[in-house]
Formats: sequence, structure tokens, C-alpha cells
Amino acid sequence: MKRITVLTISIIFIVIGVPAFAEKVKDVIVVNDPVNPVPIVGETTVTNTVDIEVVNADPLPVIIEGGFQRIPFQRQQQSSQVPDTISVTHHYPVPDGYTLVIESFSVLTTVPSSQVLFRSSVTTTASANSAEHHFDLPELAVIGTSRYYRGLHSVRLYADSGTNVSITIAKQDVFTGTLTVFSSISGYLIPEGATRLGP
Repeated sequence: MKRITVLTISIIFIVIGVPAFAEKVKDVIVVNDPVNPVPIVGETTVTNTVDIEVVNADPLPVIIEGGFQRIPFQRQQQSSQVPDTISVTHHYPVPDGYTLVIESFSVLTTVPSSQVLFRSSVTTTASANSAEHHFDLPELAVIGTSRYYRGLHSVRLYADSGTNVSITIAKQDVFTGTLTVFSSISGYLIPEGATRLGP
């Protein structure tokens, strides 16, 4: 009698799950059409890495607080009184087509130690109305034969297109010594008649 040996081989298949689809990273192109501009308002959160390309038909305008396009403006002058006068006036012209908003101005002046100042003012024209604004100019020191005055003022003054902003300093009398004035103004320009460009 013959013995028959039966060898049983078990094969175990391990099936590993595969996602039904693989996520892909795609480029997103945003076209800023000047007729229908893309609003840039608020904030959003992107959970995945996304490449974004912004294509502008025209450059986007730079708009800052207040909704106006602002151009920084600052100027300075230094001069001394001419003979037979008691004052020095510095004129700062406002460029045509713009309104000037003055945020600060400063003055440093010297007179003979035997003299004092009696006038310090800045004159502006806004909406075709002129106004003279008087300001304090404290005495700084007496050094040798000169008396020094200095002041820096934060303000909100306006000046129309094509007008002058004028800073005037006057001393005690016309005959004694020389008055020397250094002045500066700082602010920004906005287009004349500008309307709000943003919220």
C-alpha cells in the first residue's frame, strides 16, 4: 500500500487600501480685469499650499488710510531779514492740482540778545479763504550776543492748489541786529477735489 502525502500551502494576501483619488496641487490664476476689478477686502485662510499668480491689466492703485492716494510733502528754508525790515517770511508753494495737508512745521530763529520776537504765524488758504494762525515760539537760550527761539508744532492745516503756505517771524525793531530764520513743513498732498477711493 502506497502512502500519499498531501502538502497544503496557504497563501495569505494582504490588501493595503489605496485612496480612490490622489490630491493634486493646482495653480490658480487671478485676473484683475480693470472693468471688473478683483475686490481685495478682508482676510482669508488657506489650509493647503496654493500657488497664486496675480495678473494685472493695469497696476493696482496704492490706497492707504482714509481712502486717498497720498504723496509725502516736506520742504525747508533758511534766510535772514533784508535791510530796513523787521520780519522774515518763508513761502511754500502748493503744487497745482493738489491740496496740501500740513501735519507739522518747525521754526528755529535767532535775534540779537538785546531783542525779542513779537510775531510768529503761519498763513494758509483753504477753500479760497485765507487765515493767519499764530503759534508759540519758546525762547531756547541766550548764547553770546544771540537769543535763540525754537518750536515744533503738530497741526492739521489745509492749503489750496496754487497757493502759498507762509511762515512769518518778526523781531522787535528794524534797526538793531539781524533776524535769521530756519523753517520746515511736513505733510502730504492729495489730488484736488479727490473723492474717497476706498471704504
